[in-house]
Amino acid sequence: MAGERIPRITVHDLTERELLILRQETDTRKKSATATWLLWLFLAEFGAHRFYLDRIGTGIAMLLNSGWPLNLGFVGRLSYPRDA
Repeated sequence: MAGERIPRITVHDLTERELLILRQETDTRKKSATATWLLWLFLAEFGAHRFYLDRIGTGIAMLLNSGWPLNLGFVGRLSYPRDA
């Protein structure tokens, strides 16, 4: 049972109704190229376009490399008064 392979399904194996459903699903899940470019243009440093395209891993990597966590730490240090 562990050695059994699941057969691959191709487009030729689907019925007309299943093909129609497949096309409708892929059309509704398409991401807008314009939105992707705008996110890249304005928020690329934070990886917003990667999150939009469901590439979460590279989005997190870009977010961590953006300097955003360091900037928050710096701002947090400025808000505390210094001891004399």
